[in-house]
Amino acid sequence: MLACLYVATGDHADALDQLEAILATPYFVSPKWLTIDPTWAPLKGEARFQQLIAATATSPTP
Repeated sequence: MLACLYVATGDHADALDQLEAILATPYFVSPKWLTIDPTWAPLKGEARFQQLIAATATSPTP
């Protein structure tokens, strides 16, 4: 997944862009997974990451 590469290279803005797109459609990545997978640990201090987790965790599923 491209978002992983962006995180690894420190490009948090592009990683978050990718995660927004991924979470907008059904996929194996979920907000809960993002909070426990160490791949995403560098993003945990980002306000945008926290907002993304909160928004998608509370949105209704289709």
